[in-house]
Amino acid sequence: MATHTPDQALMHQLESLLREEPLSIHRLHQRTGSTQAQVRQALFDLKHYGKARQCSDGCRWELVSGGSAR
Repeated sequence: MATHTPDQALMHQLESLLREEPLSIHRLHQRTGSTQAQVRQALFDLKHYGKARQCSDGCRWELVSGGSAR
């Protein structure tokens, strides 16, 4: 089974966009030109590193304030 390699460039791009405002996977996909599956995977990678989380509305994502890689 192949191990998953996080897309660092896309994760960085998502962090920049989310720094401005919480956005949905659909909006992030439109702004980055990546597929929704790629965006979803990058968001889960950011979540894994404690840098992003899903908003309480269950649709949009936001950066975790003061999030740092542990």
